[in-house]
Amino acid sequence: MTDILCAKHDAQLGRELDEPFFDLATSFAARNRGFGRFYYRIDDIDPVVIARWIVSVIWRSSVTSQRDWHHIDLGEFEWKAGEIAFGAPLNTLPGLSIEVGRYRQSFNGQPFEADKLVAMPWTKVIGSTRLWMMTVGGFRMSMKFGRLTASLGPLEVVGQTSLFGAMFDLENTVDHRKIMRVIEAADRRDAARGIER
Repeated sequence: MTDILCAKHDAQLGRELDEPFFDLATSFAARNRGFGRFYYRIDDIDPVVIARWIVSVIWRSSVTSQRDWHHIDLGEFEWKAGEIAFGAPLNTLPGLSIEVGRYRQSFNGQPFEADKLVAMPWTKVIGSTRLWMMTVGGFRMSMKFGRLTASLGPLEVVGQTSLFGAMFDLENTVDHRKIMRVIEAADRRDAARGIER
């Protein structure tokens, strides 16, 4: 994404949000204090930083005029999402709900570098609920507005004091089909250009 923000504000988001997120993505194994196979827990990062990073990426995708991101539209939430990206409290968007899962480093029983996966924001609609989802650095992230209950669930990043989430097998998620379509489309484009993988 280019030509979305001025250099000053782009650098601010990079310093405050992009750098901590990608540092976590590359050091996850050493920092994980999770519970066996099913959950992870990271104690040495503020979950608010990760929540702001997720909001900022989806917000940047929503405000850009680039065609690759035309399907991402935060609508009435866009202005306040931008405020959160630049430091406003998460409750600026009432009902903000974010979950951050992590893919296991295996695929169908074989070693797999899930932390290399990138599938930038897409939209998923379940009933009347719209979710914005993405996969970056081995993390499976979803964001929506509105919760079924007033209380926060244990996997909700909003309200956490340690970053806590579920572990996933890629092959057992809907993301797998989405990611495979992206990979297959890239393979077709490369083949049409005579590029062999």
